Amino acid sequence: MLTTLRLYYLTGVRTRDDTVGWIKSALCGSLHRFRSAKAAWKASTSMFDRSPLDAIAVEHLFEIERNFLKINGYEYPPLRSPRPPFGHVRVEFYADAERNRLCRSNADCWADVPLLSSGQLELAFLQSTFSFDPKHFAIIDPVRLNLVPYEGDGRLSPLAVHNLTYQGQLPLRITEIYVPPLTQSKRLLRHYFLISLTMLSAIYNLLRHMRTYDEYEFSYPLPSLFLWFYNIMRSILPATRRDCEAPDLDVLNSPTGESFIIGLPDVDDAECYSYGKSSNIARLFSGPTQSQLWCATIIGYALFLWMVAAEVVACARA
Repeated sequence: MLTTLRLYYLTGVRTRDDTVGWIKSALCGSLHRFRSAKAAWKASTSMFDRSPLDAIAVEHLFEIERNFLKINGYEYPPLRSPRPPFGHVRVEFYADAERNRLCRSNADCWADVPLLSSGQLELAFLQSTFSFDPKHFAIIDPVRLNLVPYEGDGRLSPLAVHNLTYQGQLPLRITEIYVPPLTQSKRLLRHYFLISLTMLSAIYNLLRHMRTYDEYEFSYPLPSLFLWFYNIMRSILPATRRDCEAPDLDVLNSPTGESFIIGLPDVDDAECYSYGKSSNIARLFSGPTQSQLWCATIIGYALFLWMVAAEVVACARA
């Protein structure tokens, strides 16, 4: 009897020790993973830092604004000048540096970056323009299309610029390599967050201040479904009709001395809406009813929540 009780006691003590050891090892492993994740989070770029997605968005907005001028019959600038200005080098950034993609697609964004007086290229200018991560910066060979990680003092010599542009006949091609997944996730999260803020701001200004925007006036390219719904809301609210005005497009002169002036057709004053010049009282009488505002608000918030949920599900599946 005593031997049996002692056996049960020793078995219970052994089980207790094994359970405590397992819990202790699990807690230590969780703490170690948490510290590793915290260190990786701090080592990666911040969500508040600009990324190449911002530079690509600016390029996309320029194309949207140029297309707006082209469709409406205005004089529109070319996508790019034939050659960069004197003392500059044309730089193209590729977000996806796969060799097959480079052979059959254009750059995601480009810019004419100034050279130093010595002919050197300051990489800080490139970083401020395209907002890439200097730790993962690479240059694309113009002939072999190989990715060459940059290791230097932050400047490209005149000889390197001459060779990497194929004696000045091609633009300098740059990209990023071996970008950590955490950095990519932060960039996407920042991009979607800014798009969400832009959509909320557009709906708020439409319903609260009766202010509308054209597609090229947003700070970020918005989904086509949201723009379709936004245009419907603009048509429902008569007080949001805009005065006839010229598109605001900032275009730099080409190096050949040509200046692209936006020519507007002659428009009769009677064809322009006078809502912008009318008084606030007249604007109130021409505005929507309270029920229309409530319906538009509910539909807008429902559509926004649906789009956010769709993006989250798509990111989770990816």
